[in-house]
Amino acid sequence: PVRVDGLALVVWHAPGLGGDPAAAAKRQGAAPRKGTGGGSGWRVFEDACPHRLAPLSEGRIDPATGCLQCAYHGWEFDAEGACQRIPSADVETCHRACSMRQSAATSFPTAVAFSVVWAWLGEAEPRGSPTDLFKG
Repeated sequence: PVRVDGLALVVWHAPGLGGDPAAAAKRQGAAPRKGTGGGSGWRVFEDACPHRLAPLSEGRIDPATGCLQCAYHGWEFDAEGACQRIPSADVETCHRACSMRQSAATSFPTAVAFSVVWAWLGEAEPRGSPTDLFKG
């Protein structure tokens, strides 16, 4: 994990996934956060599975789904943090549990600029982009 101001983060790449914040938010029943990864595939999540707070950095990327899978109970999260699969649950229970906002991993808006992955850790929507920092 990476630590920023005491917050443990997991930085991961979802190859081939640009992500659709609106679709993920619809699954979660929440409003999308702008700038969540864009088309870069890079994602930044809080390093804690919402199920039992196990470190997501100890998990893996499922090659079949491209989802980040928690090493503890196998919960899977898509590029926007939405829960996609709970291996121990039947289909109906999984759908119901994954649609709950509490089942989503905490994700942060990201962008790639100057060959660096940038993450907005604030609670408000990000204003501007990393390239704005270097405009003179």
